[in-house]
Amino acid sequence: MNFPDMTPLVQPERENGTELCGLRADCAAMKDVEKSREGNLNMHTTQVITRENGFGIGDYWRMFRAKGIRLPIDYFLQAHLFDLVNGTDTHTATIIEGSTVKPLGLQDYERPYRCSWTGEVNKAFAALRQILGRDFERYTFVDIGCGKGKVVLAWTKLLRRAGLDQPMIGIDVHGPCITGAIRNRKIIGAGSDVPGAPSIRFVHADARTFNYGEHGNKLIVYLYNPFSAAILQSVMAALNPIAPVIVYNNPVDLDVMTSFGYRIVWGKEGWHPNARTIILMKGKSLEQEER
Repeated sequence: MNFPDMTPLVQPERENGTELCGLRADCAAMKDVEKSREGNLNMHTTQVITRENGFGIGDYWRMFRAKGIRLPIDYFLQAHLFDLVNGTDTHTATIIEGSTVKPLGLQDYERPYRCSWTGEVNKAFAALRQILGRDFERYTFVDIGCGKGKVVLAWTKLLRRAGLDQPMIGIDVHGPCITGAIRNRKIIGAGSDVPGAPSIRFVHADARTFNYGEHGNKLIVYLYNPFSAAILQSVMAALNPIAPVIVYNNPVDLDVMTSFGYRIVWGKEGWHPNARTIILMKGKSLEQEER
């Protein structure tokens, strides 16, 4: 099997979802959610109010002040532009107010929602076509922690451009995000409710208990650092019987992957955590294959 060249990776930085986009959370609950990430998974949810966070010039100004001119430029090109071109809303934040915990009692489940950068999806798609070869279309694509569907919809556009087809699933524990993903899917003209469109499903589900096996034994799993190491450990245990190919954007908890026998077969470094992506498979690493 021939693998693409792998750019050397450095240890990724651990940054919360707000820092990743250079934005400040506008409610204290976001900070409380991050502080509780290592807390008890069985805490009960109290009052929870979900709202969509607006986005404007002030957000770009805060990015500039936090990281300099490069961040607002890259954010526009890699996140905001996708929505402007397609008429969707995938990049704006979803804010949880009025509680220090997440819905469904999963306060440790996910970081504040942000979308992957378009360039990372494009590069992972190209790398996987080379890695998997003719088997690529035999795989089902699963975005865990899909948010408002950005990665699945961007993957759909890449498939169309390449004349390929692949079943796709996005799952998220946050119901309003799934509602937004379904709305975006209709705008972009994709999904089972659109004649002739690829098979796309967005499912409100817990990634730890989702039945991955019913979608076959060939899965490509996409992760944009969606939750803590504790939850990732449980998700990987659920995925372990299938041994999927994993695309990991902003790979903070790489040690969890390696503990399950996964090795990097492709990777790219970037100036920002959002610009770091690796592909992992069970078995030998790229370096071992080359020997």
